[in-house]
Amino acid sequence: MKNSSTFTRFIASIGLIGVLLFLIFGSQIKKHVEEKVFDSTYQFFLITIVGGGVSLIYEAYRHERESRESQKEVQRNLRSNFISSYNNAKQARRLLRARAIRINSDTGKEIVLGEEYSKQLDKLIDTQLAFEMAVHVIKSEPELFEGSGSGDTAFGLAAKLESVADYLNEIVTEYEKSYKTFTGDPAIKDFSELPKLREFIGPFSEANEFKQRVVNPSYEAFQIISKVIQVQ
Repeated sequence: MKNSSTFTRFIASIGLIGVLLFLIFGSQIKKHVEEKVFDSTYQFFLITIVGGGVSLIYEAYRHERESRESQKEVQRNLRSNFISSYNNAKQARRLLRARAIRINSDTGKEIVLGEEYSKQLDKLIDTQLAFEMAVHVIKSEPELFEGSGSGDTAFGLAAKLESVADYLNEIVTEYEKSYKTFTGDPAIKDFSELPKLREFIGPFSEANEFKQRVVNPSYEAFQIISKVIQVQ
């Protein structure tokens, strides 16, 4: 495509030079060639300019259309990955609450089952990394996420997804530090000793930090991404 574009520009340039020569030195040239040859050559140069110009216009239009489609694809992929990651985070929250928490029959306290905790956190790590990647994509190509009428759309969007990524990272960090301290067979730990996990999977009515740093920013991020896709 690039070679074709260069050749088209070259031909159009030759035609333009030819027309200019005929316009400037037409009378002198006409003295040395037959009139039919003169007219045919002049027409040839004009046709070359018109044809080359049309080709360049079409090529520019095609390039712009392909560029827009490529941008749309990046935006749609980011929205799709974001929705998938958000749903994965909610799934991990529910599965942790249902499968990783038990009541210690001896003490009556809530305990965390290490095996299920580890299983779900492995998945949550992938989810957290997906949010980090989304932030990276937005910050590396902010022009793709402008268009909702606000000059800071891209950075506002990145900040909302970064809020989710940071929140999940705190849960992952707690896991990395605490898992080695699980004891027993099967390995267990008091639920009260894992405050980040407790906040994450606790009752929704009490999960203020989860709402503020995950649910609300995610909802707002989805609205921004959808609006950007519609506008551009």
